[in-house]
Amino acid sequence: MRDVDVVIISTGRAASTAVYQYLDTACGLNLPKNKEPHYWCDIYKFGGLHSVLKDIHISSSTDYMDIYSRSRIVVDASVGCFFCLDEVIKRLKQEGQAPKIVFLYRDPVSRALSLFNEERKKGSTDASDVMADIKRDREPGLWW
Repeated sequence: MRDVDVVIISTGRAASTAVYQYLDTACGLNLPKNKEPHYWCDIYKFGGLHSVLKDIHISSSTDYMDIYSRSRIVVDASVGCFFCLDEVIKRLKQEGQAPKIVFLYRDPVSRALSLFNEERKKGSTDASDVMADIKRDREPGLWW
């Protein structure tokens, strides 16, 4: 397996897409469109996954490396890694990987408001305000 150069570990809505796209463009890395293969963590242990996550998840090391076949370096920005940090570090070590790790965080209040506004745009919530949205039932651990 090719070396993994960078793993971006972030909460959702913390600008990982912007950082990934900037690195790709500014450095001419030719990174894959699938920035979140979730190879390093078992996302299926969480219930209620969005179908998009199931579509982009890669479980085979060959398939994982194939998405980087034209990239100058391997940069993984799977948001799920934030929620499985111990598992991710353990798997990276087991596979002899020692990537640079970039942590991205966001103030929880602005993150919650950003997620609420995004869900409203997509029609994923009918809550009248962010507090009502936070209180609604969700699968445990998946308020990404």
